[in-house]
Amino acid sequence: MKISQKTYYAALLMVIAMMASCKGGFSVNISPDSIILVQGQTTSVMVNIEPSGGFKGQVEVTVSGLPQGVTAGLLTITPGNVTGTLTLSAESSAATGMFGLTVQAAGSGTAATASLALSVVTEESRLAAFPGAEGFGAYATGGRGGRVIYVTTLN
Repeated sequence: MKISQKTYYAALLMVIAMMASCKGGFSVNISPDSIILVQGQTTSVMVNIEPSGGFKGQVEVTVSGLPQGVTAGLLTITPGNVTGTLTLSAESSAATGMFGLTVQAAGSGTAATASLALSVVTEESRLAAFPGAEGFGAYATGGRGGRVIYVTTLN
């Protein structure tokens, strides 16, 4: 069966049009997905973009659902990069409580979202990971109510 030149070019134009409309996309993940923010302090989360379909565009990251007195810094993930740090800051009078935030990533005509659980607390109400905890990990989450496993040998 012989294909005419006209049919060949028509098929070629259809393939080119389909490729042009397929610009790829991405998904967004954040880590950690649950944070505690003390009034008057700042914390951050890592934002990871997972490109698909050849996506290589710039991505702007914003946050919605922020409580009164809490702000999120501007984050732009430039082409060729897949991660960025999103900073959240609380004024000393920020509203306390648990809040469900939406992290929105948008770029090149596509968008994705991820959920972030935010707990804003006062300095006085912060629980230590365990009684007497000090230093960097003193207020790490997950320490209370667990169990202690003693390692007595490495064999």
